[in-house]
Amino acid sequence: MTELQFKIKVLKYLKKELPGAFIYHPSDRFQSGIPDLLILHHGIFAAIELKIKNNQATKLQLVVLQRIGAAGGITRICWDMAGIKEVVQKIGRM
Repeated sequence: MTELQFKIKVLKYLKKELPGAFIYHPSDRFQSGIPDLLILHHGIFAAIELKIKNNQATKLQLVVLQRIGAAGGITRICWDMAGIKEVVQKIGRM
């Protein structure tokens, strides 16, 4: 599965599980380090960096995720749907 295929699968899941959520998937072509998915649901902000196989986040991606977390957002690097489901559960608990 490519990262794009994973992203499409995740977006379908998020739209089903978080109806009414604002889900933005920016393009890294213009600014490096921005997470793959930015989610706003009932005032709760989450940022998800999607990876496949053994790919790792860059230092810049880690810094951006850390800054979002420090500001109160939920952050996660996800290699599979289990990680996505954990983020959805966290959003639902807040």
